[in-house]
Amino acid sequence: MNNRSRIILKLVSLLCTLVSYSIKLFLSLHGS
Repeated sequence: MNNRSRIILKLVSLLCTLVSYSIKLFLSLHGS
């Protein structure tokens, strides 16, 4: 139902945040 898709959206946005954060961390570590 609507509840399931809402949970999936939350998980996807959380995953995107984690991915972008780890990319920033990776770039800052390899930038120096």
